[in-house]
Amino acid sequence: MLKVSTREELMASGLILLFFLAFLAALFLTRARRRMGLSSSGKLWITVIVGFVLIMLVAWVAQQH
Repeated sequence: MLKVSTREELMASGLILLFFLAFLAALFLTRARRRMGLSSSGKLWITVIVGFVLIMLVAWVAQQH
């Protein structure tokens, strides 16, 4: 029998996907900066991840209304 997912389970899987995509965006940006000869730090990783998450959440909220 198939289990029906609750809203909380769907939200949790969505947040996991969001942070995974943010990590991939930070990884891509860091690799691109290294190819261009620029440095990268932990601060850059955090900034890219937080920025990506905020942009995606704003896009999601705009879609919901």
